[in-house]
Amino acid sequence: MHKHNPALVEKKEIILLTKYDAVTPEELEEKKKTLQQLGKSILTLSIYDADSIENLRKQLLV
Repeated sequence: MHKHNPALVEKKEIILLTKYDAVTPEELEEKKKTLQQLGKSILTLSIYDADSIENLRKQLLV
């Protein structure tokens, strides 16, 4: 990323898991646990969950 655009290195990284309504809650938690090892913010998003959309919006505006 640094070679492409050095300013991107300073940006906050978010991992976004979409369509989480398509997997079981257990599968979602397993995926989140695995990804948490990367030390990044992890958000879930479903178009069927207004709260998840609002949470993403808030994170992007920070």
